[in-house]
Amino acid sequence: MEVGHLITSVAHLINICRITGRTINWDATNEQIIDDDAANALLTKERRPEFSLPTV
Repeated sequence: MEVGHLITSVAHLINICRITGRTINWDATNEQIIDDDAANALLTKERRPEFSLPTV
């Protein structure tokens, strides 16, 4: 599963670069884009209630 996560993360980061029109600096340890709040906002999206994740 970890390999799948890493592979799809790269695809998502490429899409974020395409959407924002700029390069990004990725902090792989924290899984955050460095010094770019607008790009970081694209890492997640609000889920519709019927697709929300259960809380533990």
